[in-house]
Amino acid sequence: MDPTTLLGLLAVLLVFVKTIGSASGHVYNGLMLLVVFGGGLAVSLMAFRGGDLRVLLLLPFKVLFPKKWHTQAQIERIVGYAETARREGILALEQAANNEAHPFEATGLRLAVDGTVPELIQSLMQTELTYIEERHRNGHHLFAVLGINWILFGLIGTAGAVALGRGLSVDVALPLFYGLVLAGAFAWPIRWKAVALSNTEVLHRRMMMEGIMSIQAGDNPRIIEHKLNMFIAPTKRVQSRKTPEPKAPQTSSTPTPEPASVTSDFHTQICDIIRRLQTTLPDVLPEKPKAWSIEELLHLVDDQTRRDILTSINEPEEIPRLPQYNFEILTQLSDREIQMLLREVGYKELSLAMIGASDAVRGRIFDNVSERVGTLMKEYMNTKRVQSATIRKVVDAQLYMLGILQMLQGKNQIPSI
Repeated sequence: MDPTTLLGLLAVLLVFVKTIGSASGHVYNGLMLLVVFGGGLAVSLMAFRGGDLRVLLLLPFKVLFPKKWHTQAQIERIVGYAETARREGILALEQAANNEAHPFEATGLRLAVDGTVPELIQSLMQTELTYIEERHRNGHHLFAVLGINWILFGLIGTAGAVALGRGLSVDVALPLFYGLVLAGAFAWPIRWKAVALSNTEVLHRRMMMEGIMSIQAGDNPRIIEHKLNMFIAPTKRVQSRKTPEPKAPQTSSTPTPEPASVTSDFHTQICDIIRRLQTTLPDVLPEKPKAWSIEELLHLVDDQTRRDILTSINEPEEIPRLPQYNFEILTQLSDREIQMLLREVGYKELSLAMIGASDAVRGRIFDNVSERVGTLMKEYMNTKRVQSATIRKVVDAQLYMLGILQMLQGKNQIPSI
């Protein structure tokens, strides 16, 4: 319960009891009170929709029992999300989004985890916030009109008494007195308190939105904390927590294999994979078995490796003139850098690129998409359209992703490798 609302209500009652208690017999007129109260309420209902009756009944209780917003705890929670995303990647927030009690913040986190572009997340959250403000304004307007109508019916009652020839007696002024009391002590205070509560709620939702957008942008948790502290008074701001010093990396005891043996094992694995593909692809793609020839599969490796593999499997070195590029470079990106890349690529293009990707690249990509997006990709990869795609389409999809990577590197959002 809001103590100020209760205190104000008790103070109004005390003032009336002390000031006009002795003259209550002259001040109270049940019929006049019913005309002013009922008439003003009825006219107000005529001016609004039927659903607004619920607002008329609930808003006084919401003012008396307002929702509490724990600002400092909320800032600490958002900063904690930022630290988790910075340390483990934004996908680590998927469980936090499912456990988040506030629907507005949970929706924003899920959109960020799913890799939705920042502009769309901001647009969706801003749209929801706009309509929340609009609903609140309707409730505030209802009580403003209610107070005006009570005063209006007080004037009508007073004018009617004068018209009936009662002169300027006390009874003549009673309807206007009732209207002013109902408006000034009930309708308008509720409206003003509701406006203040609405402003507080909107402020906290904007703070949530700012925090989520900053997390998705990869801002430093201390910067996010500073941004969110700007929304509240200086005396209530959250103090920065000390960031633990990073531990020195432990040296692995496993000896690093010699380059020659690594190259040899790599060639052996490639040869084995190609032989398996040559055997199984006609069964997997019965309608277009030649779409994935051995020569076309070899476009993913460099010239020297290609010659070594072709020699080892007794195949000619003449291969189609396909663009030369290194899609394996994606395995060298950090989780955060991969997530920044995935925000710019649709899941259909990504699924097509994964058809021709190595297991290492696939593993890195699927580790950095949400469970829902991963399921969509796997379903799309199993469709007839993707399964029958030519190598040229796969190459184009991979080149498109590498082009996006180059663009992000040009903007210094991802460091050059």
